[in-house]
Amino acid sequence: MLAIDYHPLSTIENEGFRTLLKTIAPRFEIPSRRTIARYMNDKYQQLYDMFEREIAQITTLTLACDIWSDISNYGYLWITAHYLHNNKIKSGCLGLLPLEESHTAHYISEILMEEIQSFGINRETVTAIVTDNGANIKKATINCFGASKHIECFAHTVSRIVPDAISATPWIERVITKVRFIVTLTKRNVAVSDELQHLQERDGKTEATLLKFKQDVPARWNSTLIMIERFLELHKYVYPISLKCKFGPVENVTREELDLLRDIVLVSEPVEDVMTECSGDTYFTSSLIIPITNCMTITIRACNPSTEIGQRFQEKLLAESHRRFKDYESRELLAISTILDPRFKKLHFQKPLCAANAVKTINAIIKSAMADENKSQVANDSFWSYHYKLVSNWNQRVSSNSGLTLELEHYLNRPVILRSENPIEYWNKWKVVYSTLHSCALKYLSIVATSVQSERLFSKADTIEAERRSRLTGEKLSILAFLSSVDKEDYWHIS
Repeated sequence: MLAIDYHPLSTIENEGFRTLLKTIAPRFEIPSRRTIARYMNDKYQQLYDMFEREIAQITTLTLACDIWSDISNYGYLWITAHYLHNNKIKSGCLGLLPLEESHTAHYISEILMEEIQSFGINRETVTAIVTDNGANIKKATINCFGASKHIECFAHTVSRIVPDAISATPWIERVITKVRFIVTLTKRNVAVSDELQHLQERDGKTEATLLKFKQDVPARWNSTLIMIERFLELHKYVYPISLKCKFGPVENVTREELDLLRDIVLVSEPVEDVMTECSGDTYFTSSLIIPITNCMTITIRACNPSTEIGQRFQEKLLAESHRRFKDYESRELLAISTILDPRFKKLHFQKPLCAANAVKTINAIIKSAMADENKSQVANDSFWSYHYKLVSNWNQRVSSNSGLTLELEHYLNRPVILRSENPIEYWNKWKVVYSTLHSCALKYLSIVATSVQSERLFSKADTIEAERRSRLTGEKLSILAFLSSVDKEDYWHIS
């Protein structure tokens, strides 16, 4: 509870909590604060040792880095590792490191490499590193691992599309501001809120189905979409409830503005769907990026806004999508992982040359891996060296038409599988047939393309409970960050 739910240690001294435990288990002796702290440190050490052993065994992982400030405005570098272990997606916090100097790219690079080296992780093990779009952290990670391994957090990029399109359409901003004013008024005025409830009950709503207006959060555009959707559900009550205001009825939205709000929801929903799709933490996301951006663009284009301004907003949204995602198919990590995902392969590539280049790179990787495997076998067994040479020549045969290894060509020619199927299970099932391609596929499919999990950890650390533990040292905060990031099955399994 203390680590996972971010409650302070003082919770065990709270009267209500102690009464609850005494009621549930009267014979249970409640441990002291000092004892709980010792238990937590023991749990941390056990999980940390297990995490270190896992990291030492894996050959490929993705790092996600972000800079976070606590409630006292101290800066930290948050590093998480994401990897495949025993065919299961796992992640953990490598470190929550205090930044005691100016947040320059050079300083961040030094802190990052020191922490990675402390785990024995070398540059070759890191397949990709994900950051937000901040110039300093991007430059720091590129300095450490090179531009080819850097991925800008896809969720951060998508989150800017709708706000930028709205900013480019001033009339929409004015209508949303009007909606926001009405919503704020109803949230702050008890009489107005009571009248809204009364009117809904009059219309047959039960207590369980009563609705309230939802206030948006400026930093999260999807909350604005949710606010508009709820406003459209309750707009008929705006005028009667505003009569309860001391200064009289507020200016309601017009019929044309309501139509525009519906258009905003209609055109923005595909972007919201993409945000939901790429924000999962139980599956890897690198192979999803090209397909979902393509599906998003097609879906937005197929929308039919009823207003002229809605059509203009649709055009701006498509323009923003094109500007931000036009080069994604040429990014090697994303292209290779998409082709090696049996659910997608080359289906969603709009530029055939990008798909061809990715296939060419995969083919070269396979040939190199086969050659290395043959050399290793020959070195270990000189008697069978001629046999291994024959095997290598057989495995590296290429199609006379495509120039691809038979293994890769066979995979590409097979039908794609259902989107609901698990690509990792697919590759394990076909490992005997695609022995070399299997390793390559798992390497690239295990890449994450967002730093969403770090954002969720930030959110936990920013809860009200965190304010009550603002005296935590950097070391204790790092322990709590690690404990909250590990796989929950591991957390409860170790006693």
